[in-house]
Amino acid sequence: MPKLSAAMVLVTSLDTTLTAEMKTAALLKDIFLLGAWVGGVLGIAQWFVLKHRIRQALWWVLANALAWAVGLGVAFMGAGMMRTGDFSNLKTALAGAATGLSMGAVIGAITGIALVWLLKPRRLGRK
Repeated sequence: MPKLSAAMVLVTSLDTTLTAEMKTAALLKDIFLLGAWVGGVLGIAQWFVLKHRIRQALWWVLANALAWAVGLGVAFMGAGMMRTGDFSNLKTALAGAATGLSMGAVIGAITGIALVWLLKPRRLGRK
């Protein structure tokens, strides 16, 4: 599935029949879907452990999917702001680091809020 999603992003960017606005909208949708898929897979893997400790652990999968979908969008927007082919200077390196930090902050904020909500005493407990 990741190869299919990556292919969707590539095909969208190469389609010459779409206007710039249509390409941007389609690309953002594809990036969102790719992030949701990655986050969903990670969330499911973590859910297998959490389900024994938290009653509503399935919400963790949704939170991860949302976090990664938004975070990947942040990463692609940050990468899109960099100059093409100019990856040798300090400014580009700092922009890349800021983009990665921003992505991590977004993912961490969304999953952190979900985790605080899931760890409220009424949701804890073994099944």
